[in-house]
Amino acid sequence: MRPRFTLRTRIVLAFLAFGVVLSSLFAAVALTSMADFERILMTELLQVETSNLIAHLHIQPSTPLPASQRIYAYVSRMSDRHDVPAEMAGLPPGTHILDREGNRETYVAVSDDGAQRLYFVIDLSDIAQREVFLRWLMAGVILIGTLVSGALGLLLAGRLIAPVQRLAQWVEASAPPRRDNRLRTHFANDEVGALAVAFEHYQARLDAFLTRERKFTADTSHELRSPLSVIQASVDLLAEDPTVSLPGQRAIERVRRRTTELTDLLDALLYLARHETDMAIVAEPVPVWAIWQHLVDEQMQATSTSVQLHGDASVTVLAPPRAASLVFGQLLRRAVELSNGAAVSVAITFAGIELSPWPEAGEKTPPNVDQQRSDNGFGLTLISRLCERLGWTMRWPQQPGEPLTLTFADSSHA
Repeated sequence: MRPRFTLRTRIVLAFLAFGVVLSSLFAAVALTSMADFERILMTELLQVETSNLIAHLHIQPSTPLPASQRIYAYVSRMSDRHDVPAEMAGLPPGTHILDREGNRETYVAVSDDGAQRLYFVIDLSDIAQREVFLRWLMAGVILIGTLVSGALGLLLAGRLIAPVQRLAQWVEASAPPRRDNRLRTHFANDEVGALAVAFEHYQARLDAFLTRERKFTADTSHELRSPLSVIQASVDLLAEDPTVSLPGQRAIERVRRRTTELTDLLDALLYLARHETDMAIVAEPVPVWAIWQHLVDEQMQATSTSVQLHGDASVTVLAPPRAASLVFGQLLRRAVELSNGAAVSVAITFAGIELSPWPEAGEKTPPNVDQQRSDNGFGLTLISRLCERLGWTMRWPQQPGEPLTLTFADSSHA
């Protein structure tokens, strides 16, 4: 997997790479230029000195030859070169450089003058040793140039990424519903300004989408709640009619129960569809024990299944009250339905809630299979989505006898 670096780190690395490349090019050009300059200078010097020496020998054959440590010469007959070093004796006329790859650099100019051959030598062995120091010096230049470039990168990275950071702050501050319609005016007409314009256009489309979503959920809530309210009122009136037979009363009770479930389902779907900033879903401290006690009392009236509530009565959780009630109510209803008449235990702690007993995983209640709707209450998938929206974690039993665990995102004492 490719490592991900921050923008600041990438800028510093770019400066470092630039410093390495620039310093290396400078060192290479400097060393190459000095080598070429030395070769040209030595060639010209050898030609001039050789010509002067030949001219003096023509005028005065007894002219002494140069014999210093660095500059010296040999004169020999074409057929007899026993006094010339072996490494020079076989050289043809012209300018030559000996030991180019060694520790010595010796320039030799070979010239023929009639029956004689002149060898003019300039020994730069001590200067060649200085070239080793020069190479180390260029290596130091590369290192210093890299470090200086890195330091400049550290100093300038903050300024270079400041427009991007400022854009991020403006985008965060102008998020719905506090959108700034003049985002582009805060930035220059450059790449960051173009990005600001793109963000502004995106925010405009997002605002339009959220507006349509709010209108849709509001219309849906009104259009669905009205008939449900009419059905609920009509059922209540029928339940009070003494002429209704016993089978009719049971049918009325089933309609009443399903109407309540549909109302809860509508509340859950609208909660999932609304934006986090809607006032209708603003979180507040919810007394967990009080809600469960009310749900248990209602459940005890509807069925004969025993529900045992125990734990800490001071637990509260930060959540929209209606959403928390929906989750607790549907979990209790499902636990009672799956208990087969056995007592249901509800343990309330500051960490969360445990419901037991619960059927084995994969037997009746796998969350990816149970998609039943109003006939059996909520599907477990919908309950899981509600918990995810609230920031709660639901752990399904993995082994027989394990409870269903609901962990709160945040809880506190009342």
